[in-house]
Amino acid sequence: MKKSSHILSVIGLGYVGLPLAIELSHEFTVIGYDNNLFRIKSLKNLKDNNFEVSPSKIKKTINKTFFPTINFKEINKSDVIIITLPTPINKKNKPDIKKLKIVTEKIAKNIKQNKLIIYESTFYPGLIKSEFVPIFKKYNLILNKDYSIGYSPERINPGDKKNNITSIKKIISASNKKSLKVMKKIYGSFVKPGLFVADSIEIAEAAKVIENTQRDVNIALINEFAKIFERMNISTTKVLEAAGTKWNFLKFQPGLVGGHCIGVDPYYLSFKAEKLGYKPKLILAGREINNDMHKFVFYKFKKILEDINKDMRLSNILILGATFKENCPDIRNSQVFNLIDTLKKKKIKLSVFDPYIKNNEDKVFRKYNQIKNIKFDLIAIIVPHKYFKTNKTLFINKLLKKDGAVFDFKNLFPKDNYYKI
Repeated sequence: MKKSSHILSVIGLGYVGLPLAIELSHEFTVIGYDNNLFRIKSLKNLKDNNFEVSPSKIKKTINKTFFPTINFKEINKSDVIIITLPTPINKKNKPDIKKLKIVTEKIAKNIKQNKLIIYESTFYPGLIKSEFVPIFKKYNLILNKDYSIGYSPERINPGDKKNNITSIKKIISASNKKSLKVMKKIYGSFVKPGLFVADSIEIAEAAKVIENTQRDVNIALINEFAKIFERMNISTTKVLEAAGTKWNFLKFQPGLVGGHCIGVDPYYLSFKAEKLGYKPKLILAGREINNDMHKFVFYKFKKILEDINKDMRLSNILILGATFKENCPDIRNSQVFNLIDTLKKKKIKLSVFDPYIKNNEDKVFRKYNQIKNIKFDLIAIIVPHKYFKTNKTLFINKLLKKDGAVFDFKNLFPKDNYYKI
């Protein structure tokens, strides 16, 4: 037992849960639950396949104050349960909270003492009250008597070693003052910039869902600029560089917007808005623009090949990068796969390589993640992994045909005369 008497459980040891559990285990005893046996075994071997937590960090606390397990019943030993499961969308772009409901029901069935349940997932305002509180009520549990609820939305940025879990201010909220006090103690133990106490859980839910919605809309605007300037034969990269000299110009870049946050959260807010009789215009327009951005990249491929007098149908193309963002192995909702599918449907000769995805870890990607022993007419750097910058000679000099072209989508090599947006 560490300095505090609280025993915590963290449910879900992914991109959010594992870094959280490790930081908390410096001050508390932490039980980490995940239903993925491979994940638990990897952690016990000091390996984080997401590359977010180093082996040395895991080693300091595992089996001392951090106990990863696949046995859900272990969480009954704790008085605070933190749920860090993702909130995806279904095929109709509607919120999918099935897993969270299942976990909430399991907790409600087994509550033996007054527990604090903290959610960290992204919700629309009022979701906890409308979807989870009734589950506890079904088991005759009264809020703030038999259990209490806290909400502290995650602020994890996968692959970012600078803006990490300890250096980003955190929002906290709770159903009563006593629980809020406990949350201050828990999160205050490692969040260096401090905590922001929201006046209500609903306000905290709203704050979370608009963070990424705002980014989505801003990127959509820049993507629309890129589509316009492409038709004018004007460099979007140079336009943004010029506009960026103004102090209040927001420096967003064109891109394929994927992942489990920016490409998902706006649908949670729009879902709630439509339930209230209001159909969002700007939010959904931004989603439409970003969802179609892979078509623009396909068009760019075609235009570049025409510019160097090559027929796209006869060309060999190499895509570098398939994760949803740089320096991260996460492929959830990666729009690169939409680009790949578009090329495959057109029967374009295609190879894909991403150093962050191992062939034996993802069945969908396994058939793509290989470089054939050929030279390429077009090499497209779609995800700007540092690995590609470090190994430029390997990928560009050795694999590109003499009359071939390089498309540097995210301007990884600003000083090179490659094709850019």
